[in-house]
Amino acid sequence: MQSETKYLTEMENSKGPEDGKERRELEIKMKFNYWQALGEILYAMVTCRPDILVAITKLSQYSQNPSEIHYIALKKCISIFEKYERGWVNILEKNGINE
Repeated sequence: MQSETKYLTEMENSKGPEDGKERRELEIKMKFNYWQALGEILYAMVTCRPDILVAITKLSQYSQNPSEIHYIALKKCISIFEKYERGWVNILEKNGINE
């Protein structure tokens, strides 16, 4: 629990680059656009995954000036979502159910 609190505190206190050039460099380093990825996962949240509401809402608070820790957290949310979706598709295919 203490490490969770420490992580959340670090997210709260972390500030992204102020300069546009530095923001672009961070985006290139992380290999995705924060706003675009956030928009895509927001769409998934609204349409079919309300359980991710708290995490995505928290990450959206940093969308104006995301730092590396925010990129990493968003990437982790997306990877968890993708793993869940792949698992669901595998269950459907295993049971002979096609969408």
